[in-house]
Amino acid sequence: MILERINLVPQQSIADKIKQIIPAIILVSLCLIISLIYIENQRVTAELDRLDQKISSFKTTSTAAKQLETTKKKLAAEINLLNRSYSNLKTRNAKIEKIHTRKKPFSGALISIAKSIPPTVKCNKISFSKNRGEISGVTLNYDDLLLAVNQLNQDKRFNNVVLQDINRIKETTRQNFTFSMKFTLN
Repeated sequence: MILERINLVPQQSIADKIKQIIPAIILVSLCLIISLIYIENQRVTAELDRLDQKISSFKTTSTAAKQLETTKKKLAAEINLLNRSYSNLKTRNAKIEKIHTRKKPFSGALISIAKSIPPTVKCNKISFSKNRGEISGVTLNYDDLLLAVNQLNQDKRFNNVVLQDINRIKETTRQNFTFSMKFTLN
């Protein structure tokens, strides 16, 4: 102990001690730096992978949005075409309905004429013009014409049924009457 106090025991100098510790410190520091660089590299790589996934999801979303936009434009064009078609059909329908309102239902009047005219009366021409009409033909018996006029006057479809022209025609052995009858429709 006394020797130690006197410092006679050979000891390493502080410079030698530092020389021995420095490589260990450098080695530990290098290991720490390398491990920190490795950890940072892993974190940056993970962040880059996450960003790549986000970019790819954005790209797929962008592609889907572009497809939706294209589909939307196509549908808008189809809707416009359908609207124009609908408008054209509506116009056509209005024109057809106008025709129907202007058209008189003459088939009922023709049926009434057919029922009212006796078999001995032959109609050569039946014509209609708006609310008026005319029947012309030939008959064997004058009384059948009067009967037809009376029956048509009683029909609710006809007004003012009148015999206009009556002419006698002699054909071979019998006499025929040509006639013209005028009326108005209700």
